[in-house]
Amino acid sequence: MHQRFHILAGPDCNNNCVFCMEDDRADRKHRHALITAERVLQLLKDHVAGGEVMFTSGEPTLNRNLPTYMRWARQLGYERIGLTTNARRLGYEPYARQLLEEGLNHIVVSIHGPDARSHDAQTRSPGSFVQTVAGLETLARLKGEHRFALHSSTVVGQRNYRLVPPIYELLAGVGVDQYVFNVMQPLGRGALLVGKLVARYTEVAAAFGAFVATLGEPRPKLFLVDLPLCTTEALPDEVRGYVEFAYFTEYEDDGQPRPRASKVHKEAENRAKRAECAGCVYDSGCLGVWRTYLEAYGWDEFVPVRARRAAASRRPRPA
Repeated sequence: MHQRFHILAGPDCNNNCVFCMEDDRADRKHRHALITAERVLQLLKDHVAGGEVMFTSGEPTLNRNLPTYMRWARQLGYERIGLTTNARRLGYEPYARQLLEEGLNHIVVSIHGPDARSHDAQTRSPGSFVQTVAGLETLARLKGEHRFALHSSTVVGQRNYRLVPPIYELLAGVGVDQYVFNVMQPLGRGALLVGKLVARYTEVAAAFGAFVATLGEPRPKLFLVDLPLCTTEALPDEVRGYVEFAYFTEYEDDGQPRPRASKVHKEAENRAKRAECAGCVYDSGCLGVWRTYLEAYGWDEFVPVRARRAAASRRPRPA
């Protein structure tokens, strides 16, 4: 399990994803308004020892201070300066180049379909696919001038779990270095529409396994994450990715900082286990199943694993 320091730099978003976990936009805008530039600088100073920062939440490229934040991180000595983005603004090459020159060297692009019809249906933002692909193509061109890691992040649900192969082909064509397929978390809007949005885990794992079987060697760096490991026993260990746990700071209305960790304040609060889980070899590292998923589909898919696979201890994780 990987932990990374996040700075919440996106009070706004130009997508309107049907599965968004941050479904209360007014509340997000209010909370993020408290994260001023001065506080961002202090947060960067406080966490520089970790060597890595990710600017995330909403769409950070809509924050006019983002280039400045990148520069501060570089000047403070951060080795890895990351951005989670839908890449729509990165289609403007001068802006993308500016971020890279200021220090950005790790970009995670969110894309949820191989074409405008499937992607825009999920973002509920007509034209978003065209702009995201333009951003990816711009980044592909800039790889000749700058050194950075280009990763993808695809939220997988009922609408697109069968579309993983063409999504991969699209991303491979623009030089993506690592492909992460995140099974939809039934929180926020997703919690309200579990039966319509969230695919059964066993069906996702089976479709992903069939896709992986078509890939040659060496296998590209791709991962399916956020499924309990008991549902992915048929997959190669190399693609059974870890969930990233983020830690970040929010602020109270009185200005007091409130340290948060997704493992505690999102995962632990919203997942469940049953007595049988104690006999599973993955129990110690498993957080359980989303409660909202269980309300829709029950426990039938989750069978405790009694014997550990020989290669399980060598299972890699998304970078």
